[in-house]
Amino acid sequence: MVSKASAEHLCSRSSTGSWAPRNAHVVFPRVLPDSRALDLHTVAEPSSLRIGAYGIREPDPERCARVPVEAVDAVLVPGLAWDRRGARLGRGAGYYDRLFALPEWRGFRCGVFFSAQEFPALPTDPWDVPLQAVVTERVSWRSDRRTSHCQVVAEQLALCLQTHYPCHTLTEELTWVLRRC
Repeated sequence: MVSKASAEHLCSRSSTGSWAPRNAHVVFPRVLPDSRALDLHTVAEPSSLRIGAYGIREPDPERCARVPVEAVDAVLVPGLAWDRRGARLGRGAGYYDRLFALPEWRGFRCGVFFSAQEFPALPTDPWDVPLQAVVTERVSWRSDRRTSHCQVVAEQLALCLQTHYPCHTLTEELTWVLRRC
């Protein structure tokens, strides 16, 4: 997840290989199993992550500041499968659907998948919240032809992460786009 201030340094690396802590606003979810919700936290460097409830690396709440839902501008969503209606098959617990259904949620929803994970049509339930875009190593899909600046940013960030492209070359463009979201 990213906030407006994050593009400039999201993929910047220091000499130690960690995220540049200066002005970085990269947000990770933390699973709250009892309430089946996600708590959001700013993560300045990978060492601030710990193994969480499901064996997934997530923010250490002792080291990472909590972020309000409304502060998130774009989210890169994982999953097991997707279709061109924006349907996403996750792991079945509904954490992201509950997050996206919150009245204060405003962020752009971009799925990050591999092309092989695309299906013609996935079954959906009434509580499923569709993705607004999907980026794979081969294709970029949007639910709406109108492209907002945040959509472009989310797609470029997803491509950057998937291909391990040295995205510092995109810094100037991403910064320009995020300032206009």
